Amino acid sequence: MNATGGNDFWEGGTANPDLVLADLVKALHPELLPQHQFVYYRNLPSVGAGL
Repeated sequence: MNATGGNDFWEGGTANPDLVLADLVKALHPELLPQHQFVYYRNLPSVGAGL
């Protein structure tokens, strides 16, 4: 959510598709964009190998 209560993925992501794409590349192939910081996505903590 952004400061005005809207969902920034839908509001800002449509204006910045390059950032959405960079987030997806970082999530799927982190070695390609080692310096990129997530904007619209984030890492979730690992739950372990017991699944």
